[in-house]
Amino acid sequence: VRSFQFTAASQALQSVRSPEALHLRGYCELKLRHRRLAARLLRKAVRLRPDRAFTHSLLARADRESAVTHLRRASELSPGDARLKAAAGLALVRAGAHDDGLSLLRE
Repeated sequence: VRSFQFTAASQALQSVRSPEALHLRGYCELKLRHRRLAARLLRKAVRLRPDRAFTHSLLARADRESAVTHLRRASELSPGDARLKAAAGLALVRAGAHDDGLSLLRE
């Protein structure tokens, strides 16, 4: 998918304020490497719908400072998703919480 398609999709969703639209727009902005804007949109989506694991995982990619928090929440919301658990474990290791991260990776 070309960047102009993500740009067009993001622009089309600007006036829509549903959590789904914010999620999609945040995803588009993340693909366009607009991390700050993506994080802002995804934070709004999480506030409106805190029960969506995928939105938390996208927010973790957009806002690396809060990555551990959002990846942990995503893995709680979707406990069967090994990718989320692995991403949370790696984020913990990168943040210096080696034992916690390795423990999560071993689960």
